[in-house]
Parts: sequence; structure tokens; C-alpha cells
Amino acid sequence: MPWTHTHPMDERAKFIHQLLLGLYSMTELCHRFGLSRKTGYPARLGGAEWRDRYRQGGLDALADRSRAPKTCPHTTPAHVADLLLDARRAHPTWGPRKLLDYL
Repeated sequence: MPWTHTHPMDERAKFIHQLLLGLYSMTELCHRFGLSRKTGYPARLGGAEWRDRYRQGGLDALADRSRAPKTCPHTTPAHVADLLLDARRAHPTWGPRKLLDYL
């Protein structure tokens, strides 16, 4: 007997459909789908906002989102990186100490 395979998007759509029907409480729905309540509840209540995402963008909004940070506070500024790269191209045999002294 083959295993049944489901796609996460299908499961999220089923979850939202059941939620909108209003037959079950959020706690019971989360238990039925194997989710923590934090995942099911909207963001303003500390959850992962599935209901809010669905209301704002429909089923397409339930797709996985990138978890990569949008910014990095310790990133080297672009103008400094350009200076370093220009110095490196001009002097390919210099090491990091000599490049920093040069700059």
C-alpha cells in the first residue's frame, strides 16, 4: 500500500477552509492538523499569520516565504567594498594588511 503524499500548500488550504467554515475552534483545528497554536493564530496574537496572509492574498499568500534576513547590520558598506576591490585588482599580490594600510 503506497504512502499518501501531500503538499504543504494543500494542507494549508485545507486548514484555512476548515477555519473559515467555523466548525472547529482554532485549538481543535491546530490539533487536527498537527500544528502548534502559535502557527495557526494570526500575527497580532503572536502566531504565524496564516489566516491574515490568506485574507490579504488568497491561497498564493500561503506559499513558503524566504527565511533569509532582509538586512544585515554588520555588512560592509558598498563604497568601502568597491574601494577594497579596486585596490585588490590594482595590487593582486598584496595581502590584507598591506591593502588596509594602503586604504
